[in-house]
Amino acid sequence: MTQFLVITQDHFPRSESIPMHGGIHIPVVECPSLIRKYCDGFKDLFDTVTRYQSFVALTCAAVFGVANLSHIVRYFLFSPSVSSLCNFLQTDQMAKSLNRRHRRRLLAILGKTIHKDPNRFQYAVDDTIVEHSGKNIWGVYKWFDHTSKSYINGHKILVIGLVDKKRNVLIPLIWEILHRDLSADMEQAPGFEHTHQKAWEVALKLLDDICAFGFPKLPIA
Repeated sequence: MTQFLVITQDHFPRSESIPMHGGIHIPVVECPSLIRKYCDGFKDLFDTVTRYQSFVALTCAAVFGVANLSHIVRYFLFSPSVSSLCNFLQTDQMAKSLNRRHRRRLLAILGKTIHKDPNRFQYAVDDTIVEHSGKNIWGVYKWFDHTSKSYINGHKILVIGLVDKKRNVLIPLIWEILHRDLSADMEQAPGFEHTHQKAWEVALKLLDDICAFGFPKLPIA
């Protein structure tokens, strides 16, 4: 059975309300103007229309909480193909350009507000496991999950975010996928890695990176 993304009127400005009847679940036909306006701030970085369209579709997916590429194409009717989205995500230089622009925009906003309320912002460090069923995905290992008290197969991502305590939001600044050194596992139980990157060491490196980019020194949660 086909599952559609649940859209409510709260996802759209009043001027862009979409027809709904009886709680029907429908796909998104056009990108909401607020998201499109945000994406237009990066438009000059793209050398093809398809890459810009991929960026718009992936941004909408992040807002609506859709993570699977095939679901993005299914739910967002303006999205390019799965292969186009995949090619976009594999372009390293594009990711670097987008990250630089994203951080410059955040710095501009931060610069206008931090002198008015120095205690409004702080950094947060968080790591999370994104579970995968596949065994041969790059960067996927078995990690011990302290919540479920079990090993989970997936990516472990460490994120440094800027916390706006006034609005209670966290804005990601920089992230890195953690990796394991599998050489120590040859004498251990296969598949259960025991030597890995220490998250606190990666966090310190990422904090140094954002300070070098121009972000101020702030308390860390």
